[in-house]
Amino acid sequence: MSSPFFVFFFLVFFFGGGGTIHIARGEESVSAMTIRGGGGGGGIRRRRPKRREEEACGCEIGVEEYDAHEESNWWDTRTKIPFASAKDALEKMSFNNSVLVMMTNAGEVDLLDNYLCSLRLSGLNKYIVFATDERAMKHLEYRGYNAVDGTNIIKNNNNNAKKKEGDSKEENEEEEEKIKTEIKLSSKDAEFGRKAWKRLTQAKLKIVEFVLKSGYDAFLTDVDIVAFHNFMPELIKTSEKNLWLRDGQEVNTGFYFMRKKSSNLNLLEAAFQRIKETHGSHDDQKIINAIMKSSQRKFLPTPEYANGCFMKTESGRTAVANGKVKAVHVNCAQSKVVKHKIMCRRGLWFCRQPPTSAHVAHDGGQTCVKPGGTYVVNDERKV
Repeated sequence: MSSPFFVFFFLVFFFGGGGTIHIARGEESVSAMTIRGGGGGGGIRRRRPKRREEEACGCEIGVEEYDAHEESNWWDTRTKIPFASAKDALEKMSFNNSVLVMMTNAGEVDLLDNYLCSLRLSGLNKYIVFATDERAMKHLEYRGYNAVDGTNIIKNNNNNAKKKEGDSKEENEEEEEKIKTEIKLSSKDAEFGRKAWKRLTQAKLKIVEFVLKSGYDAFLTDVDIVAFHNFMPELIKTSEKNLWLRDGQEVNTGFYFMRKKSSNLNLLEAAFQRIKETHGSHDDQKIINAIMKSSQRKFLPTPEYANGCFMKTESGRTAVANGKVKAVHVNCAQSKVVKHKIMCRRGLWFCRQPPTSAHVAHDGGQTCVKPGGTYVVNDERKV
């Protein structure tokens, strides 16, 4: 039995320090504090409770509203069944050997919320999100998304790079160990152009390689996407060539379809080699555009598939208003705060809950502009 002195000491130590523990069993959420050791009395880091989709986004069609659309190739009306593995997820979420995949860390989950909301509205709930860190995976699981832990897939994404001829075994092992250390990905929102951001973009290539080697065609998108149309049925049967969103005269690596061909696996192999040679100093888009052949690209039509730079123009905004845009990649922005601002002002924010950077996205406390695009669900147009 504990002595009265010990109980008294514990109460003084814990409550005297302002500590609190709250467990809400109904929501299965825990709000707690982690006390970290160190000089100066130690710091306290609060763990934010995980939120369900309706709390984080509040989409018009919730994750578990399987009857919102009729059963189709890209809408599953069955209650979600847990995935036994990443390959099991590919099998369950694919159609005609094609699968829609995306990747996120914990810092980008709110953008993912908005993207998946737009997909559900357009009649698509078959996809896979690869989480790059433990926090992201917890968020995705709690929201009920089709999520896979991608950390083992994306780590060491330079492992496929060919060893330099003439290097000793010790030199190659030293280089591989250096890569393992450097490739650790950030769980926070990474600003465009920074080293952490480049590493995250490079990791997407490893996800695509995994999908192709598993026997599937990969439609890879970033999470700062907004869909007004279920683009999968149309695009996966359009061409045998790879399909890319246009970014000026370059291909955009945030929205593309890649077939499971040996030439594409060779392209990815060359990309991993270039990452190693440049010590990770280039993002995936710069690398792919530098090494790909013209036969490996085919641009998607604009304005049907638009990038963020086009959306800043009057013609881009008019195209959305007139229902001519099927999907938008909200790139061409330096940070997530700027993306929130663009989405909120241009009618691209589908979640009922405001963006996390609401103080920027909502001038004068006004709510976001309601999306006014035309949705296409099973060939039927809905406003």
